[in-house]
Amino acid sequence: MKRLIPNFLRNLDKKLLLTQPEIWLSKVHYVLFFSILSSILLVILSFVIPVEKNDIPTYAVGVGISYIPVLIGLAIWVSVVVRHNIDKEFGDLSILKEYKVILSYFISIVVILLLPFSIWIGAELKADTLISDEELAQDIVDYDKGSVFFNASITYTEQLGDGTCELGLKNHYNSIDEHFYGDTVLTYSSKAEVLEIIGVFAKIYENYSDKDVYQNRIIINPEEVFNRYFVNKNYSTYQGISRYTVRRNLIKLREVKQGFSAIESGLWMFLCIASIIATLLLYAFKNSRKVDFLIAIITMALVPIFYGVITLLLLGVFKVFGGGKTDEIYFLITITAIWLYFLGLVFIGRWASVYKKLYGVAAIIFHLSSVVFPAVFLIMINETRDYSIRWNDDVYVIFFIVNAILTLLLTPVLFKWVYRHLLSLPTKK
Repeated sequence: MKRLIPNFLRNLDKKLLLTQPEIWLSKVHYVLFFSILSSILLVILSFVIPVEKNDIPTYAVGVGISYIPVLIGLAIWVSVVVRHNIDKEFGDLSILKEYKVILSYFISIVVILLLPFSIWIGAELKADTLISDEELAQDIVDYDKGSVFFNASITYTEQLGDGTCELGLKNHYNSIDEHFYGDTVLTYSSKAEVLEIIGVFAKIYENYSDKDVYQNRIIINPEEVFNRYFVNKNYSTYQGISRYTVRRNLIKLREVKQGFSAIESGLWMFLCIASIIATLLLYAFKNSRKVDFLIAIITMALVPIFYGVITLLLLGVFKVFGGGKTDEIYFLITITAIWLYFLGLVFIGRWASVYKKLYGVAAIIFHLSSVVFPAVFLIMINETRDYSIRWNDDVYVIFFIVNAILTLLLTPVLFKWVYRHLLSLPTKK
């Protein structure tokens, strides 16, 4: 492993040890260096994988599988970081240095969690060599135009005296973007236009059909298809034409070419919140007693279960005596009372020795729960007021992320003195 470390990184490591020991302990410089190397390797591997229009790898599966070694690497990094507690060894840190520690933790975790998505970069570059954005967009348009002749929703066809052709569709929808149009009548200027549309669809069907489908495919004859519908009035399902694989490959290829933009915003939000929570967990672990941390985590895992049971019981009692809109008031009172209890244990416990044994556990619970408490509050309002708050609603997303960021930023200011008291740290010089 030491042979993989270049001289400039070793020199940087020595410099950080002497001048910025709090950053040196985070090993963020090593994380960035090896993450860049791993990212380049993933890009190369994803680029050399063979890609054809009818054989597109499922890169999302590769991203998921690559998280296994990534999580192992994350565990190794955490084990290295928690070996030393700089506060115990060097005295209490200033607020500015605390922010440096938190920032180095957060950057390291974000970089590690984003590493598997490097696969999308190589995939996008590979797809660009296969087909241009304009050509793919045109193939999608041509597919939608031609696919209407190979579904079971055709209700009638008619050739008018001026050569115009009409095609009636029931519950018509765009099969790629799944845009629903309802009952629709499509009009074509002539038989030649219909034959051209079917002919273009036949080429797309041939190019994008899976290999196993391609070997057993039916050769589409435009003239035969036209006579089937407009002459013989046969509207039954066209047997042997599998549009599903063509549609799937078109969608997969479009997603690959979109790269990171194809990844849902909800996933980015999840990674952001996960990084913040992981940073807070690491910070709390390093700044508290291990026993307190373990009890706090177990308690946080069990509290929602007991809280749900207690809340249901309380609401049942309240409903008997009050009912209706009073439920949400007592719901608010219950959750607020529990929060004030933990708040009291944290801040009153500093002076009251009676809370000494619970003080550390309560402090960690209050600190870590500050990230998710607003979410619980909003969900409660959603349940009691019949207001739909969803994970992908912009207001909810912004509110949740802002609260998580504020919790992270306020940690050195509001919670460091609590952890300092728990560990009996040396006085800041």
